[in-house]
Amino acid sequence: KAKKIALTACMRKLLTIINALVKRNEKWDATHHLSTVSVG
Repeated sequence: KAKKIALTACMRKLLTIINALVKRNEKWDATHHLSTVSVG
């Protein structure tokens, strides 16, 4: 169940980003959405 919740959260985040891009008539810019959090 935890995997399903995590997957749903990720899908929701992507949909939110896509919705914002469509509203602003922008193209995807990967450098804008990169995470700056380091792992390790």
